[in-house]
Amino acid sequence: MTWIAALPMYNVSARLGRAYEALLATLAEETGQVVALEAPSNLPLFWRRRDLLLSQTCGYPYMTRLRGEVTLVATPCYDFAGCSGSDYSSVIVVRDGAGVDVLADAMGLVAAVNDLHSNSGMNVLRHAVAPLARGGRFFGEVVLSGSHAASVRMVREGAADIAAVDCVTWDIWRWKIRRR
Repeated sequence: MTWIAALPMYNVSARLGRAYEALLATLAEETGQVVALEAPSNLPLFWRRRDLLLSQTCGYPYMTRLRGEVTLVATPCYDFAGCSGSDYSSVIVVRDGAGVDVLADAMGLVAAVNDLHSNSGMNVLRHAVAPLARGGRFFGEVVLSGSHAASVRMVREGAADIAAVDCVTWDIWRWKIRRR
């Protein structure tokens, strides 16, 4: 049997992609199994495949949709600001000129979220504004960006006013900007 694997989280550079490939090659060698690396376009379906050997997910889909269906193998620990062991945080970014000094100032504005099943890009922001909401609403509009990087881009370009981004993506993104 050929097992499938994908490591889609933070796979933002050719160097990291090669490191992920090396990890999976070592896994295949150590287990004597054939492991095919895939680039899934639909992660919720991919995570439920019977031939899945290893993948990554955000904690929110794991807790709300996958627990009991997949086996948690490990929780990574990242060496980035905002991370402590396996715990991490999100950064809330706002558009320059949006007039947001405190979170309450963002009422009625446009929020970008990467995915409705993301803890760091949706759930954290939802939780932060919930006490400030009126009639169950806080933002004037919520738009789906598809990724943390796209959320930041939307805020920077004025298509959104606010977004939450996990601290790992934020530090990687800031590091790439500084290197340019």
